[in-house]
Amino acid sequence: MGYARYKLDGHTVLYIPLEGMNLPPDQVAKDKELVQRLETAVVHWTRQIKDVLSAQEAVETGEISGPLDEIDFWRNRCDDLSGIGFQLDKAGVKHIQSILELSKSSYIAPFLKLAKLIQDGRSQAQSNLSFLAILTSPCGELVKLKVKDIPAKLPHILNLIRIIWVNSKFYNTRDRITALFRKVCDCQEFFARWEDGEQIPLPCFGGHRGPEITRSLLEIEATFDKILQLLKVMKNEILDVKNTFWHDEYSRFRSGIKDLEVMMQNLISSSFETMTTVQHGIEFLDVFQRLANRETIKRTIDKKIVEVYILFSDELSLVNKDLNRKAMHLAPQMPRYAGQAHWARSLRRRIDRSMEILTQATFLPKIGLGEETKVVFQTLQQSLDEFVRKVFTEWTVNIDRECMKRLERPLMIRNLEDRGKLNVNFDMYLLELFDEIHYWERLNFEIPHYVIEVYQRREDLRMLQERVLLVVRDYNRILDELTKEQRNLFRDRIKFLDKKIAPGLSNLQWTARTLSSYFIDDCRMQARQ
Repeated sequence: MGYARYKLDGHTVLYIPLEGMNLPPDQVAKDKELVQRLETAVVHWTRQIKDVLSAQEAVETGEISGPLDEIDFWRNRCDDLSGIGFQLDKAGVKHIQSILELSKSSYIAPFLKLAKLIQDGRSQAQSNLSFLAILTSPCGELVKLKVKDIPAKLPHILNLIRIIWVNSKFYNTRDRITALFRKVCDCQEFFARWEDGEQIPLPCFGGHRGPEITRSLLEIEATFDKILQLLKVMKNEILDVKNTFWHDEYSRFRSGIKDLEVMMQNLISSSFETMTTVQHGIEFLDVFQRLANRETIKRTIDKKIVEVYILFSDELSLVNKDLNRKAMHLAPQMPRYAGQAHWARSLRRRIDRSMEILTQATFLPKIGLGEETKVVFQTLQQSLDEFVRKVFTEWTVNIDRECMKRLERPLMIRNLEDRGKLNVNFDMYLLELFDEIHYWERLNFEIPHYVIEVYQRREDLRMLQERVLLVVRDYNRILDELTKEQRNLFRDRIKFLDKKIAPGLSNLQWTARTLSSYFIDDCRMQARQ
């Protein structure tokens, strides 16, 4: 009952059991049952101290109504922490502390750590109270003034706040000073898109749920404007200390703001349900990150940041899985070796694009998962680059260093299995080589010197190959159009034509540019006759 009464009065009292107080600590430490009962008391003390320390979150998150309330908070906190500090120095507490230290209890270390925080918190509370006390008189005077007389008093109060900012050891942070200035106006920024007296444009949401998200955001703004207008109606009662309606309305306003926070959290969560890519997630974070100054919404945004990094991590896992099992899907026109390299590069471009988007999102905070994901990205990036280099090395090892000799073959060859028709006699290996070189050059790899000469002739060889193909088509068309009897009838003419194309089946090779061109023109003329 006594403990409950003290708690209702706002005081923290540490209950000290009398058991074992008359015995030496080393003797009590051997009694396990007694030690367990003393540990129960220490656990309760630890919980009490945690409750006291957590109360500071109210002032740090801006939940205190005004400067006078803030002064009262630090005054009460100073009294409470001083009382706890006095109790921690009592002989009974020290005696129990010694017993648990000798018994090597696991509960004593957290308790000692919190006791140290109490001592530090008492110093902080005393310092803050001494500085904030200079605002007591001018802020108290504001309560009694008429609205028209308030502006003249504000410069003096701003100077006092500046003195606190410059000289206070604990009140010189931007967050705490800002809390003295801003109470209601920040809600306009978060829920109504007001900044510097102007309403910023409504964000544009893409996707099939974009209009729905926009409507929800407008609904939140309309709700905020409604509860703000209800608060404005009470403007004449703000400074009337005898009128309690203002406090009731302001409490309703704060309750409405909490409801809006829940609505905004739900909106953010539903928006991210449509996220399928890292870019999509970053676009949403870019829109909602300006709301992250409110603690509840900040936690929601932080969760979504983690979800974006998890999405990127999953993407890296999929790419790594494809790389390890070499699940390649090459286009038909892609060569064997360079095709693998382009496939690997496409995987790298895929993760590079996501990483670039994350890097450009400078508003993202640094978190452990983000740093871990970046390390995984760099490792996978190196693996992909190493795979490409390995494939290139394998290709260069298998290249025919004497590929120029592959041009030393006749332009055409007779297909004895198909009634003696002609075929172009170009080495297919060279065509594959030209494709490989073309795609390796696109990857900015240096081509081996022993294939450069033949590759530089690729265009001339392509044109020559097409012209030889025309001769082959003309000759084969003649054989296709003639029946067996007609062939016997035109035997002399066919023999004459065979004599004309004979050099192309024996002497003329792909290395002879000028002679081959003259030969093709002559053969086509004879075929047309």
